Amino acid sequence: EAALKIFGLNFGQYWRDGWNRFDFFVVAGSTAGVAVRFAANGIDLATAFLRIIRLLRVARALRLVRRVKGIRTLLKTFFLSMPSVYNIGAILLLLLFIFAVLGLHLFG
Repeated sequence: EAALKIFGLNFGQYWRDGWNRFDFFVVAGSTAGVAVRFAANGIDLATAFLRIIRLLRVARALRLVRRVKGIRTLLKTFFLSMPSVYNIGAILLLLLFIFAVLGLHLFG
């Protein structure tokens, strides 16, 4: 993807956008990670590096939040509803605890 973008745009125009630079480093890191894994042949250093690169690949999806209004609205609604979800979760946890204590006294 990065190579096609560099080919389609010139390198200077490609490099101006911060997200393109981020993509470039993630792709370069992924490529280096695959090369290290093949070269290391089972050394744990390579797996730690690959985990970091996989995390950065997930972060690439955060670009969609900036560009797509529907996803932005969905995430905003999700985060605004979290306090209510925490309250409902606390009530459910309290009920679970009450029934667990009741079950221990009746059956155990």
